Amino acid sequence: MIFNLTASKPALIGLFCLTSFMTLPAQDCRLSETYANTLCQEIYLMLGGKGKAPVVFFKTDDNYASSSVVGGKAQIHIDPDKIISVFEKKFGVDCSSTDADDALAVILGHEIWHIINKKHGIRFGFWGPQDYQTRNLELEADLHGLIGAYFAGKTRCLAIYPDIFNALRLSNRPNYPPVADRQRMVTQVRERAESQFRLYDAANCLLAANRRDAQMMAISTYQHIGNRFQFLKEINFNMGLANLLLALGDLNTGLLFPIEPAANPLTELVARASGGGVRNTEKLLEDAERLFREAQQQDGDYFEAWLGETSIQLLRHAHEPQKRAYAFNVFALGATWRKSHPDVQLSAAQTHQLKMLEALAYLLQTPAKESAKAVSILRDIENSNAPGYLREYARYNRRRADATVPKETAATPIIAPKLSETDGISHDVSEVYRKLSQENGWISLDENLNMFQTSLDKSDLVFFQEKKHYVGVQLYHKCPASVGKTLTPVKKNTSPGNYRYLEGESYDLVTWVEPDGIARCAKILRVK
Repeated sequence: MIFNLTASKPALIGLFCLTSFMTLPAQDCRLSETYANTLCQEIYLMLGGKGKAPVVFFKTDDNYASSSVVGGKAQIHIDPDKIISVFEKKFGVDCSSTDADDALAVILGHEIWHIINKKHGIRFGFWGPQDYQTRNLELEADLHGLIGAYFAGKTRCLAIYPDIFNALRLSNRPNYPPVADRQRMVTQVRERAESQFRLYDAANCLLAANRRDAQMMAISTYQHIGNRFQFLKEINFNMGLANLLLALGDLNTGLLFPIEPAANPLTELVARASGGGVRNTEKLLEDAERLFREAQQQDGDYFEAWLGETSIQLLRHAHEPQKRAYAFNVFALGATWRKSHPDVQLSAAQTHQLKMLEALAYLLQTPAKESAKAVSILRDIENSNAPGYLREYARYNRRRADATVPKETAATPIIAPKLSETDGISHDVSEVYRKLSQENGWISLDENLNMFQTSLDKSDLVFFQEKKHYVGVQLYHKCPASVGKTLTPVKKNTSPGNYRYLEGESYDLVTWVEPDGIARCAKILRVK
């Protein structure tokens, strides 16, 4: 299908909210067997597990942790004395406000990786002096345990990773690897994981930076990570969303779609769909559709990926002259999806996302015969207990559709919601913001102090608040020759995108070359 892009409508600014990782139920937030099974299921899906997740049992054993398959059913045994009691003593009892659950997530991820790769039965943390095969299996399980924990939302796992093994004191056990060997393993695993996490942070910042070239850079960056961790469906989803953002920058709808990036460790930020540049809308939508479908192939119950694919179908319907007189039936498609996924219970937020997409279908109808119905749906979302960003989107879309209120332009700022208090993390950034405002002339894009931006002569600088520190992205209009000269490249991608990722002590750097030959770069600044 070739899009008809000649229609003259208001230029689109689409916004998407980058939210925190999915949070686990808080009603049983001690390191209980129930909580361990909830956490295990989430990590199992993150690591690409198929079918039923392993069942976790707390069982006194000679091993710290072990995995097995009995009668075709996978099991994980965790010794409550050697693991749970040690973590509670080291990190604290309440997993909603301590790092104990992050530590447990690493152990579960380790055993899950063994099960997925049919290498269960290996003693946790054990290998013989010359047993390099088992050591490599343990290294891979440690690495993927860390990856699984991180992408399941336990982002403190990296910072506490050395403390986990120090607390377990594996080297004190007879015949276990000595301290020096264990420390080398811990350092190796942590460095390998950290390079991918930092690159993932950079991709999310690029996606949120409201620049077309930065969003294209985000796609290449996600591709780079996906080449190493193909099992992460979130990579395909985020690449699909990046393509959709670029396509929305070309289309003329002027509405906000309720889709958010997956597995994002940054706090709630706002990413705009970028306009301008050469229009290649149909190709972008084709790529987005393919990636959303690949994410669904990785997880058949992936509602958000289905929602992204459905959004593309809605956009195509709205821009086809023969069809746009009829509202796209989101309600029927949603009912069909639910019927075909009987075991999936949509969350309240997912239900509101679906309702908002239904309202957008009414508004994109030409002529908009059922705008009153859309306004009613959006007002209901606006007054509901939906996540803050969805309520703001509902308000924005309703005001654009409601003839009784002044029209808001696409440039009207949308305020990102406050970070959920359920994660137990407090944010005292007012002093930092005051300094930024006074000393550097920052412009706040968010009253809740999550995101700031300022324009410099040769670059744009965006400043994001992260859980424990801050991340700044400086996007150069043309990369200075001096930038990155002292950095050592640690990753180089050979796939389309032509970019390098360089890592330094005070900042990371992503460089690439545009088709016109101009060297671009994004400097990722980290401020404690």
